[in-house]
Amino acid sequence: MTIPSRQAFVTRPRLPASLGLIVLLLLLATPRKTLAADSPAGMITGTVSYLQRMALPPDALITVSLLDVTAADGPARLIVEQRFPAAGRQVPIPFRLPYDAASIDSSHRYSLRATITNHGRLSFTTTSAYPVLTGSSGRTAELVLQAVSGTAKPAAAAGTRPSGPATLENTHWKLLELGGAAVVAGDNKREPHLIFRAAQHHVAGTSGCNRLFGSYEAGADQSLKMKMGGMTMMACAEPLMTQEKNLLDALAAVTNYRIDGEKLELRKGDQVLVRFEARGRK
Repeated sequence: MTIPSRQAFVTRPRLPASLGLIVLLLLLATPRKTLAADSPAGMITGTVSYLQRMALPPDALITVSLLDVTAADGPARLIVEQRFPAAGRQVPIPFRLPYDAASIDSSHRYSLRATITNHGRLSFTTTSAYPVLTGSSGRTAELVLQAVSGTAKPAAAAGTRPSGPATLENTHWKLLELGGAAVVAGDNKREPHLIFRAAQHHVAGTSGCNRLFGSYEAGADQSLKMKMGGMTMMACAEPLMTQEKNLLDALAAVTNYRIDGEKLELRKGDQVLVRFEARGRK
């Protein structure tokens, strides 16, 4: 048997030193976005529902959004949004919201928002925070939406007196007077009002132009603090826009309330800021 000489094992061609250096530099310069593109997509799942006993129109449109809500005093940043028709289904309706996992920062806070619209008109919306993804939050959520004014059938017809004594919570309060001046009704006949929901301490209503949403804290001593955290963004003619601004300013200044029969006064100390009248139980 003939044993190959040692020289036979070292006759492979060698790359020039300059070419090897170029290859190394090309490998190190591989763009990072290629790695991000290969990262797995995330998925948030859950259901959309509401508590009102009413059928959802087959042509209703459901929108589920993932928002970055890290900035406490700034607007939420939209991460991804998905819209799909109800297509005859009734609540609870499941949803699947895909997102790019590479776009999520573990130090940020994220929340879900959902709405149901019918022919472009807002019918239901979330008024609570539904945190997901970071911290102790997971990737599933059961979103319970609240009916906006005019969606659910009123407990009593307009102009009729509700049965039983009026209470701050779960009563439809029609806006009568703002800063000592009579209230202006919108051209679309939206009645300016507020409803305080006892179950989750939510307050919702309309200024006569846009729909308003927020939270409140009421004490046994009739103390009251309100924080209006959201609203639709429709532009209306004057004097509705001025009325809306004045109403929001007044609600932010409220410190206590007083109920006299079917009348509600929101006050700052002894100063009456806003007056309402009970129109029905909710």
